[in-house]
Amino acid sequence: MKKIILATAGAVALFSSFTAFAGPDFYVIEKARAAKHAEVQHQATCDAATMNSALLPMPIAEAALDYSAVSADSPGDA
Repeated sequence: MKKIILATAGAVALFSSFTAFAGPDFYVIEKARAAKHAEVQHQATCDAATMNSALLPMPIAEAALDYSAVSADSPGDA
């Protein structure tokens, strides 16, 4: 009787620890890796777009209204 109980307890312990022997879930790992890659790619794209818009030259209409470039010889200073 003692052997049956010990065998049953061993079998229960073995089957309950089966998930420990299953190994990593590669589908979840690859999905998380792809999501992180997409996030980094999106951030790089947004940074590049922000950088490019900051480096664009001033449009002609705004340049005509830019009064900081008025020279000292302008008639309004007299």
